[in-house]
Amino acid sequence: DATYYEATEFSSGVFLQGSSWEFLPFDVFGQQSAIQTILAKDFTGDGVVDLLIAGNKFGAEVETARYDSSNGILLVGNGNGEFNGRRFLESGFYTPGNTREMLLMENTAIGQPIVIVASNDGPLAAYVAMLLAQ
Repeated sequence: DATYYEATEFSSGVFLQGSSWEFLPFDVFGQQSAIQTILAKDFTGDGVVDLLIAGNKFGAEVETARYDSSNGILLVGNGNGEFNGRRFLESGFYTPGNTREMLLMENTAIGQPIVIVASNDGPLAAYVAMLLAQ
């Protein structure tokens, strides 16, 4: 006997645990391209966890166009598990490349964390997290 599985959800989002698990999809900003890396932190200073997402996928199959419509997104949490995207002009976070990894580095010299972004075939980029709160 063969086992078959069926996919019913193709959105990116979060799972919240209450009495059961609930899936909440991201808004349209979180659906723009492949997500390769996520950082969870209160980037806006309101006491609620936010998500910084980045990705794209330039190495898609030859018959498929590359996934390159994301410039990196700050998803601002509302405390109820929902996240609302901010355009890069609002957040100051802009990473349009083939992003693969982000690292949050505490910097005691300036008192603000720094987000380090690594992209394939691109330079390392660094963002002071306090800029994302504006």
